[in-house]
Amino acid sequence: MAWRLENFSKRYKDKLAVDNLNFAIEPGAGLALLGPNGSGKSTTIRTIVTLQKADSGRFLCTDWDTFEQPARLRDILGYVSQELALDKTLTGLETLRFQAGLRHLAWSSCQARALELLSKLDLESVKDQRVGTYSGGMKRRLDLACALISSPQLLVLDEPSAGLDIQGRELVWSLIRHFKANGGCLILASHDFQEVDALADQVLVMDKGQTKQHGPVSQLKANLAKAVVRLKTREFMDQAEMERIRQVLDHELGAPAGLAEDQDYFVLFHQDESFHKLQDRVYQAFEKAKVPLFSLQVQQPSLEDVYRFAIGGIHESVA
Repeated sequence: MAWRLENFSKRYKDKLAVDNLNFAIEPGAGLALLGPNGSGKSTTIRTIVTLQKADSGRFLCTDWDTFEQPARLRDILGYVSQELALDKTLTGLETLRFQAGLRHLAWSSCQARALELLSKLDLESVKDQRVGTYSGGMKRRLDLACALISSPQLLVLDEPSAGLDIQGRELVWSLIRHFKANGGCLILASHDFQEVDALADQVLVMDKGQTKQHGPVSQLKANLAKAVVRLKTREFMDQAEMERIRQVLDHELGAPAGLAEDQDYFVLFHQDESFHKLQDRVYQAFEKAKVPLFSLQVQQPSLEDVYRFAIGGIHESVA
């Protein structure tokens, strides 16, 4: 099934939380929502999963509007929120049976899948233990199993690997990749750029309810620049030193796009040249201006760089 959000807007009294948001997801693909606090990610997710109503717009599943038929969507939806909502008195296996019952699914047809999910998430050995005895990471993995027990067509995840160790994160990522490989669609909200790189095919960067960047991950990186230079004139710079860096770049290197962020200055370069040559060129420019450099790094654009330049700097959590 293909999914398409069209002209979605949501207002809370006098505040416009989301303004005319649009995206499309093909079968087997994943979309990640990125943005700082208050950007509209949570509002978008809560509306998509039918926890609140849209003020305008449509969320289409191939040819029908889920905003108009929320009950129909719930039959093919899997959702994992940031907050865990598991009954501590049930065992892991009982939890999945309970979730199947909420979906009006016969346990006889779900039991094998439940055991498979528990095995893939390394929970088989504790399936008969009460959830209250589980660690935070085990609960997070069980929550994903609950979302997948009904074999959904759309999986919506809000910070799915929060609180997981490396091994647990790999188990979760592997299961999500398997879900996508079998034609499922993923909508993901995360502040973990590595997670987004691993699971999403396209990214939508939001800020103050509006779209700042949207497209395939690889294309967004390629469109940003050929190289990103990260530099400092000393370990802890003040605003005057940041401004001095900008002046050197403007005068000596033709005013490339730059961005001051906390204790670093990031610069975008679009020329086709080796990283070694670019590093020498930047170093010589600062040497000529008699501004000594504390550090200088040249690297390929990352998803974090795309996000950084889309919203004007990462100065707060993107959760």
